[in-house]
Amino acid sequence: MTESRDSSLDDTPTPAFSLDCQYRYTFFNSAHADVMKTLHGMEIQLGHALSEYYPNAEDWKIAKTHFDRVFDGVPFHTSSWTSTPATLQRNFETRIFPIYSKTGEVIGISVVVADNSERQRGEERHTAILQTAMDGYWLSDKQGWLLEVNNTYCSMSGYSTAELLNMHITDFEALEAPQETDRHIQNIMQRGEDRFETQHKRKDGSIFDVEVSVKSWPTEGGKMISFIRDITEAKRVSRALRESEYFFKESQRAASIGSYKADFLKDCWESSEVLDQILGIDHSYQRSIQGFFDIIHPEDTEMVRRYLEDEVISQRKLFDREFRIIRKSDGALRWVRGFGEGSFDNHGVIISIIGTILDITKQRQVEEDRLRSETQFRLIFENASDGILIADTRTKQFVMGNNKIFQMLKYDLSELQKLSVADIHPKEELPLVLEAFEKQHRQEGALAENLPVKRKDGSIFFADINAFPLKINGKEMLIGFFRDITERKRAEKEKLQMQEQLLHSSKLASIGTLAAGIAHEINNPLAIITGSTDELLRKGPDLSNEDNGHALQTIQDASVRIGEIVQGLKTYARQDSDALDEIDGHRCIRETLLLIQGLYKKENIKIEPQLKAQHFFLKANRGKLQQVIMNILGNAKDALMSCNERDIRITTQNKDDEFHLTIWDNGPGIPEHRLARIFDPFYTTKEVGKGTGLGLSISHAIITSFGGRLSVESTPGQGTTFSIILPKLEKTILVSQKVPQNDGEFQLAGQALVVDDEKIIRDILSGYLSSFGLDVVQAENGEIAYQMIAAKEFDFVFVDLQMPKMSGDELLVKIKVENLGRHTKFLVITGNLLDEFSAKGDNSLGQKVDAYLHKPFKRNDIIPVLKRVGQTLP
Repeated sequence: MTESRDSSLDDTPTPAFSLDCQYRYTFFNSAHADVMKTLHGMEIQLGHALSEYYPNAEDWKIAKTHFDRVFDGVPFHTSSWTSTPATLQRNFETRIFPIYSKTGEVIGISVVVADNSERQRGEERHTAILQTAMDGYWLSDKQGWLLEVNNTYCSMSGYSTAELLNMHITDFEALEAPQETDRHIQNIMQRGEDRFETQHKRKDGSIFDVEVSVKSWPTEGGKMISFIRDITEAKRVSRALRESEYFFKESQRAASIGSYKADFLKDCWESSEVLDQILGIDHSYQRSIQGFFDIIHPEDTEMVRRYLEDEVISQRKLFDREFRIIRKSDGALRWVRGFGEGSFDNHGVIISIIGTILDITKQRQVEEDRLRSETQFRLIFENASDGILIADTRTKQFVMGNNKIFQMLKYDLSELQKLSVADIHPKEELPLVLEAFEKQHRQEGALAENLPVKRKDGSIFFADINAFPLKINGKEMLIGFFRDITERKRAEKEKLQMQEQLLHSSKLASIGTLAAGIAHEINNPLAIITGSTDELLRKGPDLSNEDNGHALQTIQDASVRIGEIVQGLKTYARQDSDALDEIDGHRCIRETLLLIQGLYKKENIKIEPQLKAQHFFLKANRGKLQQVIMNILGNAKDALMSCNERDIRITTQNKDDEFHLTIWDNGPGIPEHRLARIFDPFYTTKEVGKGTGLGLSISHAIITSFGGRLSVESTPGQGTTFSIILPKLEKTILVSQKVPQNDGEFQLAGQALVVDDEKIIRDILSGYLSSFGLDVVQAENGEIAYQMIAAKEFDFVFVDLQMPKMSGDELLVKIKVENLGRHTKFLVITGNLLDEFSAKGDNSLGQKVDAYLHKPFKRNDIIPVLKRVGQTLP
């Protein structure tokens, strides 16, 4: 059957026409006439050759090649862009089919043209945005196989698009096992969405951290839209920031047109071959009126029937209605649009309807896809984690923005649309900003890093801006993605400050180690010198002359001073210990001043100690207290360098069961606005390289750990006072450091054991003890001493801590465990106070120790110790 052509075809919205073998018009509808007039400005006529309406011979030659193929029986299909006289770009999809005679001879061709311009532009625009997005994106099915990816994720993972489209999510998931990933996918499909952090594996095997935002898309069999952000850098400097992308799916293309004639008197209808293909029927199908209704979707049957009876037949309106059919050949659901005009007798009875049916399934899908794509685009655009701005490249005026950019800039859309690029950047930075804008417009670089951006309130933040050009409604635009890097810059700054502090701490640790080594090596020979000169001076009458006695006294005085300095070095070397011990506060202050007084004297700084507190004994860490004092004195020294008169006064006094230690300087003082932050970490008023801003913060933490308080008072021009308030220690085993008067008549009966690996020190101490009336024996290490104590109980045991084979603390532990020497008084010989036990982590040993004797010592230093412990002998 040849295809029927009559006036009913003129109502179809899709351009259509047919040609005979000489390429002359045998039919065209009004839609095609309108298109030809728009594109070429010509009025077409039946019987005229199509070549008459082509603008040039070359174009007709190309078109004729396609037509000739169709006359050979081969249908033709193409899609292309065409410029109109108004310079508008239009995309047309063309389908050409042969028209056969009843004998099977091709007698003409039928042409259908569909305008897909807007859909094509939308797809190209959305694809461009998606591919240039700063986040990775993929579309996967509900089993986890990838269906779409963008260039960003390809760059992240090192895989090509082709490789990824053959991969499953488990192929690059680095944290979850495949079974866990499968369960995770099913949970997402049930919940609808998820956001989580995980790790992915690149093609080269390296691992990178990602944040995944995923949303299920239950239509079309179930899919998942995922946006992947590389958060490796953010994990490292403590800046996290997200972004989203959008996507859309390509819709179905063009439709075909079939013709029909329904005869209501004969209860039958005729159809063209194209309509048979649309309906999925062949020549054997029963073509009754009811047979046609049987093809209509059951849910649309009643609607079509009423429309036909109430409007087309009763009111004699043209038939124009969209409805669904169930194709008979394969059961597929198709959308169609029916057109037709009825023929009635004199009594108004319907005789027939002649018309066309257009398969609009693809158009409906395209429209649904377009609406879904726009919805997805709006959803992604409005909820992206990066700020998005779109500006006209010619005027640089803003035309659109998302919620995130409104939050960043503190403008709403109406306000932003009145602004241009120059309004959101500092004036002095505009040349740099505009240069970056033009480069992005020319596509010479999408990313502009570390650009200053000005908010509505005038405040500034820094952003990385990734931008690319696109066309919207024929205008050149630049879309920019703004990522706030304020937190990243702050973290980088803190990282540099921390590195400086670590370097400074490393230097201090090296100095402390050196100090500890020096102190340890000096103490023993110093004890020998001190003890020997003490013995010579005590035997003064045996010296040959007075000058020798004076020289010996000078040697002993110098030895005492060296001992005090060494004690200060040992204290400084122990400041990394957290143990709190019973200490003499005044002694700690004096040792600190001994270490620094020479340096301060060279800078003409006078330090005046006024140590008036009584029984200044504390529960604290001597090294850390010394660190606090040195920090405050160091700040005072720096402040005084701009003054002519340079005075520092250190005062101690008793107040309300507390000790008050104040350090005052007559420097320029501290401004009031800086006092509130004086103890904040990294806050410093010194120039770069002169301070870390951690000294006072650490000092405040140290004093707080002692149960005390650190405060500051300052008046510009009148100096600064730091006050340290510490709780008083009620009971102590510490011995006063005052040198007792010569007590040569002191006598004490009993047996004593001296344990020290230095023979000369053993001999000196043994000589002192013998002069007091004690019977003395010696042991050169802990093992020998243990055997002697196990065999016999002594009245006094003097034990050095650092010895080979068995150290002093090991000996005391063993004695305590085995309950030996129950009535013995144990005296520890040490170069420090309790710190050796603290360093070993066993402060309970203090319960076994009755007193301490510090190196270097003299005979008179031993007398008050023996007097105190001797009073408790049984």
